[in-house]
Amino acid sequence: MFGGMATVTRLTYPEADETREGQSSMPFAAPDDSLSIRRILGVLRRRAILIAGIAVLVTSIAAVWVSQLTPLYVAQAQLVVSPARTPDIGADPLTPTLAPDFWTNETEAAIIGSRELARKAVERLNLVNSPLYNASLRPPERGLVRSIVGPLKAFVSDMIVKPAKEFLFGAPDAATDPSPAQAAQTADNRQEMLVDSIVAAYVGGLSVVPQDRSRIITVQYRSTDPEMAALGANTAAEVYILDQLSVKGEASSRAGRWLSDRVNEMRRRVIESERRLEEFRREVGITDLGGATLYQQQLAGLSEELVLARGERAEAEARFDQIQDLLDQGGDLDTIAAVIDSRLIQNLREQEAGLAAKFAELGTQFRPNHPKMKLAETELNGLQGKIRGEVEKVLQNLGNELQIAKVRETNLQREVTRLEEMLDEQGEAEVTLRALESEVRANKQLYETLLARFKETNVQRDELLQQADARIISRATVPGGPYFPKKGVMIFAALVVSLIIGVAISLLTEFLDSGFRSLHQIEALTGLPAIGLVPAVSDLERQGKRPHEIALEKPNSTYGEAIRTLRKALLLSQVDHPPRTIIVTSSVPGEGKTSTALSLAATAARSAQKAIVIDCDLRHSTLHTYLDHPNHIGLGDYLAGLASLEDVIEIDPRSGVHFIAGGNRAPNPTDLLGSEDMRGLLRQLSRLYDLVVLDTPPILAVSDALVLVRHVDKTVFLVRWEKTRRESAMVGMKTVIEAGADLAGVLLTQVDVRKHAQYDYADSGYYYYGSYKNYYTE
Repeated sequence: MFGGMATVTRLTYPEADETREGQSSMPFAAPDDSLSIRRILGVLRRRAILIAGIAVLVTSIAAVWVSQLTPLYVAQAQLVVSPARTPDIGADPLTPTLAPDFWTNETEAAIIGSRELARKAVERLNLVNSPLYNASLRPPERGLVRSIVGPLKAFVSDMIVKPAKEFLFGAPDAATDPSPAQAAQTADNRQEMLVDSIVAAYVGGLSVVPQDRSRIITVQYRSTDPEMAALGANTAAEVYILDQLSVKGEASSRAGRWLSDRVNEMRRRVIESERRLEEFRREVGITDLGGATLYQQQLAGLSEELVLARGERAEAEARFDQIQDLLDQGGDLDTIAAVIDSRLIQNLREQEAGLAAKFAELGTQFRPNHPKMKLAETELNGLQGKIRGEVEKVLQNLGNELQIAKVRETNLQREVTRLEEMLDEQGEAEVTLRALESEVRANKQLYETLLARFKETNVQRDELLQQADARIISRATVPGGPYFPKKGVMIFAALVVSLIIGVAISLLTEFLDSGFRSLHQIEALTGLPAIGLVPAVSDLERQGKRPHEIALEKPNSTYGEAIRTLRKALLLSQVDHPPRTIIVTSSVPGEGKTSTALSLAATAARSAQKAIVIDCDLRHSTLHTYLDHPNHIGLGDYLAGLASLEDVIEIDPRSGVHFIAGGNRAPNPTDLLGSEDMRGLLRQLSRLYDLVVLDTPPILAVSDALVLVRHVDKTVFLVRWEKTRRESAMVGMKTVIEAGADLAGVLLTQVDVRKHAQYDYADSGYYYYGSYKNYYTE
């Protein structure tokens, strides 16, 4: 039982240990309160009716609710998003096509489900005039509820709401009636609100699902009308494709108009920039000659001549310096290159060599003063003088050449400087000129680009280039049946949920159970011995009889066997000295103290023992009612000194049991029960009778029983099966033991044998049910 899972501290009773010293006790194993499959199955078996009831109730409610749901139909169309194939014209299209990627599918799906396209679909389907979407066009719904609610709402509006508004805000003024223009504007606003609500309803039924691994987009539409479901899905796909074509056409037209304006503008810019360039050239006098100005070309030529002149001057200086060095050093001038290169001087040197040879030959023949010698010498000297004259001319010519080279270099340098100064003066004009030329080139290039693009745009306006980037590959068809509600699935789910709820409630009920259901539970949680179970007597068994009468008349019944078992347990609690005085008590009222005490005494009397029952509940006596005897005199009268012992002892003729009723209500029951007279009565009765049973009031209600427990042999503590709270029972046990009672054990009373047999404790079916029932013939 899951009630045993509650955390309860085990009671310890030092006094009880002292009281029961010497008694033998059998160790009992603590019950297994773990949440095992076996225990769960036991709970389900015991709570089967509860679970079944919850399942039937919830499933029935679900079935009724499902039958009232409006069926919904769904239809779907599929689109494939792919770039349209366009002719290759060598340029990017002005209206870019869609790239086949994940983000494109997601974006296009969002466009399909947008309110803008939904509004176009609503207009195309004329849903404003459809009763399915326009509530004002629907026929009034009939039904019992509406026939009652409609007139009631009208009555409340006319009799309560309107008078309240007039009282709070005054009667409406006729002068504040709207003008025709305001009325028309109000009507337009209402129409716009109606359209917005229909668009919202259309969007609510539309769902667009893009595929992750393909370019497929699924368009679904849900509606209470199957034909509208198919029509809504197909219309959404068609409106999307038409919108694509419209957007492309508008983009192409805008691009064409923009390019045409730009081409005309650039043409004007090119003409204007060329005109400014030519005017500036004429203004500054700069002529373009193959990429360079006139001054630049002149400067380039003069620079080349200046370089040559400088070379010639350097060469002339070198030759002149060589001659000066030879003259200064007295060297032979014939070694000079200019002298060597002179044809005339070479001829004269040849002639000189010939005359020298002739003079030498004549010297061998004649004396120096010989006329031939003189003539030859004169000719030789004249020729050498002529050679010197020619050499001097060559030297003078070299000097002249040096001077000419210097003059030429100077003149060229002056001209170059003049041209550079002129070019410097033209620098700013050339900067402006280059800027104008760059502007002309840029304008021409942009103009040519825009002109080519404009021609390409005209080609792209062809019908082939206006294909949509998506196409319908599967149109929606009218669904054959609703997708919602799935009645079978929902009712089955309700059944499963109800079973789960029933099981949960059952487990929770078991978990929260606070009563004792087993002998082992009592022993495990209290540490006290449990001496038996007393079954509840059913109405069929009673047949108008008291429990003690059943124990006597049907000794082989479960109840009779339980009482005999209790009596034997008491006898065996002290084998050598069986208890003669016994108190039967409990924690709270209604635990079967009187019936148990009377049955115990009646069973002993039937066994030829002298037994007496004393009703010690002086506040609320009940023993006399069980025996159908008046309560005129009893224990209270005896203890108060108002009657003798012989006067208060009565005999039940049917059972043979002697008894003392409670008698008249005493003002001080506790004092009377704790008096020496009461103790003397117990001693006297224990000598006269074999068994004296005291029926006492509940411990937690009053303390009357506590003053008696020390003066009797044994105390039997009763706990009502399942009903008495564990805390109450354990507090009562502790109180009794602390009061000094010699507790024989705890007795579970009023046990429901059928329910008890369904538990998995070792004492389930104990004496009363299952395979043991064959031993009880009555």
